Amino acid sequence: MHCVEGRITLEELEERLDGVMAARTIRELAELVYDLPASAAPAEQPEPGLEVRVGPPGRLPFTRRVTVPAPPEKTRALLLDKLAPGLNAFGYELVDQSSTGLVFERSSRPGWAVAAAIFLFPIGLLALGQRKTDRIVLSLEERAPRRTDLTAHGTAPRRVRKAFAQLTFH
Repeated sequence: MHCVEGRITLEELEERLDGVMAARTIRELAELVYDLPASAAPAEQPEPGLEVRVGPPGRLPFTRRVTVPAPPEKTRALLLDKLAPGLNAFGYELVDQSSTGLVFERSSRPGWAVAAAIFLFPIGLLALGQRKTDRIVLSLEERAPRRTDLTAHGTAPRRVRKAFAQLTFH
């Protein structure tokens, strides 16, 4: 595209393509295009009026990938400021964090354990020790000097999956 629009010559394009083929890291790729203007990418938003489909109710696995127009450090701070409180409201706690991601977990007692404790008393009280844990992992990967790929995956109830399906950054 940049060659067609006259920003680089055909020879420079060939040199950059050779560099792309030899690159081993995202940083090496970013160095090859740092001087070129970012291309306008369409926003990742559902069309107005369309319902976001996230599957049936219940705790199910999900994956959502979003490009954030900010470097990883700023994206991580944004997630801690804006997304973490929302996950806390759903009962998730931040259990691990690093420069490349965040991990949230929610632990609960299955309904069958409470029923077993009541109907099989006193032996059924042992069932109260059972817990299920839902985990959501947010991974950050630098895509370009000022862009970050955010990948969210885990197991969550439908309302959390729906919130991630509607997640956008401008």
